[in-house]
Amino acid sequence: MAKPLWQPSNEALSNPVSPWERNPIEGKFDQAKEGYGLANIDAKLNTTSQSCIAAIVLELNLVRLTRHNLLHLYQNSMKKSCSLFGKKF
Repeated sequence: MAKPLWQPSNEALSNPVSPWERNPIEGKFDQAKEGYGLANIDAKLNTTSQSCIAAIVLELNLVRLTRHNLLHLYQNSMKKSCSLFGKKF
């Protein structure tokens, strides 16, 4: 007899994930589904579907890295401009 779907597996029970570790991961999946069309992939071949998923994950990472680098660039420019006027940043 098959196990009901609502019961977690023994492996999932032995390795619990706390909610604060799980929420950012689920949020990133929701962002990929809603904002980047991860939920709308309708490729015929398995390799094409995998390529589409990889492209979306690559785009998510590129957006994150760009945002991170722009923030550092802005902070460094503020430090340099504030040091010219004798202010600490």
